[in-house]
Amino acid sequence: MAQKIQLRRDTAANWTAANPILAQGEVGYEIDTSKDKVGDGVTAWNSRGYTGVATAGWLQSGTGAVSRTVDSKLKDVVSVKDFGAVCNGVTDDAAAVAAANTAAAGRPLLFPSVTHIGSPVTITCPILDTNQQLFTTNSQITIDNKLYVRPDWWGDVENTLNYATNALPAGGGTVKLANRTYKSNNHFYTFGATNTINYFSKDNVLYEGEKMPRLADDCRSLVGGTIIQNMVLAYANNIEFRNIGFDSGKTYCDIHYGGPAPIAVGECLTLTYPDQATKDAAALRKNARLHNIIGLSYSPTALTHSLIVGEGYQNVTCTGEIVGCYGINGVTVKCGNLKAEQFTSYCSGGQGVIIKSDVQATAISNNIQIGKIYVDATGPDGWSPYVAATTGAGLYFQCVANYIDGVQIGSFNCTGYPIGITTDLSASTYLLNVQIDSARIDCSTIANSVGVNLQAPSSSIIQFVQFGNLHVRNCASGIVAQYYGDWVTSFSNVDAINVTDVVLQIGNTASVNISAIHARTVTNAVARITGTPKLLFGQVFRDQAGCPMFDSGSGGLVPTLKNGWTQFAGNDTFRVELEGGRINMRGLITPGSSPTLSTLPQWARPFETKRFVVVGNTVGPGQSAVPITVGTNGDVLVNEVTGNTANCTNYLSLAGCSWTAQA
Repeated sequence: MAQKIQLRRDTAANWTAANPILAQGEVGYEIDTSKDKVGDGVTAWNSRGYTGVATAGWLQSGTGAVSRTVDSKLKDVVSVKDFGAVCNGVTDDAAAVAAANTAAAGRPLLFPSVTHIGSPVTITCPILDTNQQLFTTNSQITIDNKLYVRPDWWGDVENTLNYATNALPAGGGTVKLANRTYKSNNHFYTFGATNTINYFSKDNVLYEGEKMPRLADDCRSLVGGTIIQNMVLAYANNIEFRNIGFDSGKTYCDIHYGGPAPIAVGECLTLTYPDQATKDAAALRKNARLHNIIGLSYSPTALTHSLIVGEGYQNVTCTGEIVGCYGINGVTVKCGNLKAEQFTSYCSGGQGVIIKSDVQATAISNNIQIGKIYVDATGPDGWSPYVAATTGAGLYFQCVANYIDGVQIGSFNCTGYPIGITTDLSASTYLLNVQIDSARIDCSTIANSVGVNLQAPSSSIIQFVQFGNLHVRNCASGIVAQYYGDWVTSFSNVDAINVTDVVLQIGNTASVNISAIHARTVTNAVARITGTPKLLFGQVFRDQAGCPMFDSGSGGLVPTLKNGWTQFAGNDTFRVELEGGRINMRGLITPGSSPTLSTLPQWARPFETKRFVVVGNTVGPGQSAVPITVGTNGDVLVNEVTGNTANCTNYLSLAGCSWTAQA
């Protein structure tokens, strides 16, 4: 006797099977019409299935659903099993997958379980999205459907990003990552032989995560987002990474390496040459993009970079926040035409952010525009890093060779580094056209610390460096300028608080122009001048009378009296002030044995010989007019013509001797 199939009415015009066929090959079925009237097109069931499926009704649950046929519903997705795929991860299902892709004609393909594809197959249809494994790691597959691939489709093993990238067509595409941790891809930088495998070299690829992770509170690992363990190395055109963290931190490296990883594999994200041979060939790459990226290295002393945002690149765009933690360098720039919204660095032992030009012609930092830089040697506020940085600089300009040209930084905020901003120029290199609109530097009372350190050898040039507002605190020296040349470094306003030595230490032939200085709680002096620099001050504000303008310590050149000239007791002391862009000589003094009362240091000398008439006094006749000459050699001479002090034997007032400074 034939088995009966009950049908029930969903609506007035639609019917579905209450007891669908669970197996094929039965002797036959017929419709039980005793429950209700059978809808149009429902005729009979045979041993292979229902013959009237083309018109049988289907209605999805939910408000707004519309009527469809069972036939159209079943054909929404094409399963590779419909074309004979076994999907057991062992059998070669290449032919079945190719046939299914052809038949699907743009409809999604379903891979019910792990499928092995033993010969080359190109999939052009969408793949039913899932985070489960779909392919064996040795499947020969190209996915060219203009959508994306997922590393998850190759399982939870190492190298899944490599497999996903290799599955993209030659023209590139998108690799989509889930909110989870992905194992290492075994990328590495080779210092000798050519690296032909372990880096991303395919052009036009976007690696897109779901969420940028954050540092764990102890800075040993990354948590809470899309994370890739260990180093990722990429050197390709039009490459992009979004919302991803790269974890080479202490937790990972202790497990995998028993300590810090070697530099060849222990970095985080590096957009750079894969090997020395490519580096020597100067093969330029173009157009890299980063958005919300974080890299975690092992410790402040690990010989690694958390992030190299471009070396040997032109046109790099960084949006959102780019964060590097630990390593010798946090965020490294060695490229041309870079635009970035914000660089952040924590606990990096060498440099928080380094802008560098290397020996290769394509490793030159030029046309760099950065909105914000935030660096903190002690870690994020509220975190407790297992170790903090104790040495290094917040922002580091390094010219190993060639030059750095054209750097614009909106704001720079630095905490806890011994040096806030520093330069390191090799012989015959150049640092040109640098502008920092606002800088706030807190050296946290570290011994011998410096807010801004500008130094260079005599064969190198620091040229056209401009600061807007500079706020330095808790340091030994606010600014050190020890370089050569006539190029002026300018500061609009310098606000110095709790400086244990001097606000400005200037030497060699450096030129510095400061519009206004606010010196508050400065121990020794506003400035210490050595060498033959040029210096221009606008206004100078000091919060304590005991803080002199110039310091004689460590060879500081302070104008002094000579040839027996001395202070007239209890009156205006001899001094040379540099304020308002002018040199002002002051003092009430008693004559000595020579008409030359002082020889001024280079910084206080006029462009051309200056002559003044001041008030002198002799016992008996009283006051008289005394000619004063200040030569370009710095000699201050009384009575140039007569060469004597007969008209000022009692005292001489230098008030009114003023000239424009040389800077």
